[in-house]
Amino acid sequence: MVESESRIQGVRLILDPRCVRGRVRIYWDDRPASGWLVFPLEQIQPLRIPLPAVVPGRHALEFRFEARNAMEGLLAVTWLEGEFDVRLRRDGSARLAAPGTTGDSCKGGTEMGLPHYMGAGVYRWTERFCENDLRRGDCWLEVDEIRDHAELRVNDQPVGLRVWAPWRWRVPREREVLRDGENRFELIVRSTAGNRLSLRYPRQAQGWIGGARLVQREGEMEVSDV
Repeated sequence: MVESESRIQGVRLILDPRCVRGRVRIYWDDRPASGWLVFPLEQIQPLRIPLPAVVPGRHALEFRFEARNAMEGLLAVTWLEGEFDVRLRRDGSARLAAPGTTGDSCKGGTEMGLPHYMGAGVYRWTERFCENDLRRGDCWLEVDEIRDHAELRVNDQPVGLRVWAPWRWRVPREREVLRDGENRFELIVRSTAGNRLSLRYPRQAQGWIGGARLVQREGEMEVSDV
């Protein structure tokens, strides 16, 4: 079940190539959202399935399989992607909300209502580069603070894992990691159970805290600060 308090457009279901096994069709509120799909996928890119406009209320997301054996089915978590926020309730359940209505995500998971969350939080956004930008050299992403560690992916390619400061990643032009046009950034931040286990400091900050900058250097001079 997916519950929303707002009307949200452009929501997509993200399926990793090996998160499902077998022949499956996706349904949203008992209506087909895809044709028949066969997993695992041969490509390495995730499959993004557009969903109908989300309106306030509860929605049913279903995976209907033509299973041939007990090894087929849903094997891993799936994701919803789009321009929306998540509002958390006291009982731990969540609802989709219009963007910008649930607080400041720059303060991390603790301030957003997830002080005891242990696992991954995924931050996604896009940046546009032109050929002149790429000629200047590689791009660097600099993040103010991370609790506990983070991995950066650009255009679905791994850029690096950081487990301590400085929280800085070099995004190269080689291997088409950084491209002319729109580039998709994904910062996967993993937090620990420190708040749940700590008696003295039960509200330590978690997640991505503060801001970030995209920097390019030409010689020794900064030429871009986004």
